[in-house]
Amino acid sequence: MGSFCRECGKQLPENAVACPSCGTMVDGTRQRNQEGTRESKSTNSWLKIWVVVATLLVLGGAGYFVYDYVTSQQNSNETTPVTKPEAETPEVKEVAEDEEEPKAPTAPKPTNIVNDYKKKLANVSVKGSSGAFSIDSWEIEHDKVNGTLYISADRLGTPVANRFFTLYDKGEMSALKAWGKDVYRVSNELATRVNASLYISVGTECLGVYPYSMNSSVLVDYSGSCGYSIPVLIGESKDNLVLFDEEYVYYDDSSSSAPPVSYSEYVITDSDRRELSVSEVAGLSKHELYIARNEIYARYGYVFETDYLQNYFNAKSWYYPASSNNIKLSKTEEYNVALLKKEEGRR
Repeated sequence: MGSFCRECGKQLPENAVACPSCGTMVDGTRQRNQEGTRESKSTNSWLKIWVVVATLLVLGGAGYFVYDYVTSQQNSNETTPVTKPEAETPEVKEVAEDEEEPKAPTAPKPTNIVNDYKKKLANVSVKGSSGAFSIDSWEIEHDKVNGTLYISADRLGTPVANRFFTLYDKGEMSALKAWGKDVYRVSNELATRVNASLYISVGTECLGVYPYSMNSSVLVDYSGSCGYSIPVLIGESKDNLVLFDEEYVYYDDSSSSAPPVSYSEYVITDSDRRELSVSEVAGLSKHELYIARNEIYARYGYVFETDYLQNYFNAKSWYYPASSNNIKLSKTEEYNVALLKKEEGRR
């Protein structure tokens, strides 16, 4: 009985190598090829699946990165501060050539004002018979608490002090008065500008020189362990601006008159017999204190070098000029002179 094809079931001829119907090899080669084909088909199927999966992964990854980039850009736009548009520059009005551009007023700096007036004061000269000279060591201080402008040259050097004292000793008071008026004019100008009251003080401090013609009883008031401190020019106004604490600067002017003094014979009737107190002289003006202090000397017949004081006391019934000014004050009188002088300085 012949054999049959394993593939199609038909009878194979004797000694057939392959089935004439389906071509399957009698020894099973066809079968193996078909199995390989099936295996190849299976492999190809899986390969396609993996390709599809890989493609999907690639596309998914690409999509993720694209989404992440877009999202980050949106977030960046949301967090970036929005710059406001700059305000429009206001239109500048052009000024015609013949028009003057308005400028805001600028007040001069206080330091510059002070320096300017120091220079002005340094240019004020004393013009005596022996030549002209000036003071270059002025100090200016504006005390805004009490509203006072202090203008001073209280530490004159010996050369300048000697020139002042020489004019005093020679009796050249007119030259000193002219200088005092110029100092007051410049000082008062500055006081007016800064809206302050004025105090002028010029003199020496602890020098070994002094005016030789000054009475010893007066000079002792200005002496100390360190030397002499002589007031050259002191005052607050025209009414009480005094040279060497005895000669008023403005009282020789025909248009000026001495400030009013008490109409009684004395400003202080008993200053030679008891010590005065600060409280009882508190109501006196600077000029009244000045007169009261010199009353103590006038009781001894002291002859004053200034015309104003001499004429004032000549009009008093109790005053009799002495032949000499060598007088000796009592302890009480010395105390009162010092007190009155101190109170004068406070006015």
